[in-house]
Amino acid sequence: MNEDLPGKLLASAYRYLSRRDHSRAELERKLTLRGFEPGQIRDVLNHLEGSGYINDLEFARGFVRYCQRIRRLGQRRIRQELESRGVGRQAIWEAMASYDQNLEEENLEHLAKKKILSGKDVNKVASYLVRRGFLPGDALGVARKAKENIFQQE
Repeated sequence: MNEDLPGKLLASAYRYLSRRDHSRAELERKLTLRGFEPGQIRDVLNHLEGSGYINDLEFARGFVRYCQRIRRLGQRRIRQELESRGVGRQAIWEAMASYDQNLEEENLEHLAKKKILSGKDVNKVASYLVRRGFLPGDALGVARKAKENIFQQE
């Protein structure tokens, strides 16, 4: 470890990283808000990147898995959230290669069925699915199919 790195700054960075993975840009924003000097932040981030503590591609891959499996988000929303976290286009593109199309269909069907069962209109369900990052045509088709399946079961 480089002895010139400020202790409080490095400790803050490690504390953030102990809670969850962060992109380089996220960590830079948080450390800047804490009032640390930009040059020192850059040095600490370079050290952390060189040590393997931050890696935007690995962060993005984990984020894609989490968003798809746990939050049930679509591709568009995941890309948008990665961009807002400062992940570069190349890392996003590579991370999205692991996106599971079969799981997307399952998520669409699950979310549509859940909303239809709660009494929501097909167009409102489709709109909800689009906000979650699914394509409009897919969202409307799945919402209609869920509504038909509910009526057939009754």
